[in-house]
Amino acid sequence: MPDFSRVPAGLGRVRIPEQRYVVFNHPGHVSGIRRTWATIWNSWFPASAVSRPMAPNFERYGENFDSQTGDGGVELWIPIRR
Repeated sequence: MPDFSRVPAGLGRVRIPEQRYVVFNHPGHVSGIRRTWATIWNSWFPASAVSRPMAPNFERYGENFDSQTGDGGVELWIPIRR
């Protein structure tokens, strides 16, 4: 069971059911994340052999992410079905 005790006040939490995901790394500044998402939807998905189930996408901001500068990278998690 995840420990949600460190979730800052004002933020919510959600449990996401187990699912197969493809994970993309956005290593640059967070301001460029739209370009990464666009590349995934417009290039990677059409060329892949996977489909999307009805499940949420999410972004994972790790311990190296600096919310003050926007640097540190982000993981983009997208559910897939083969």
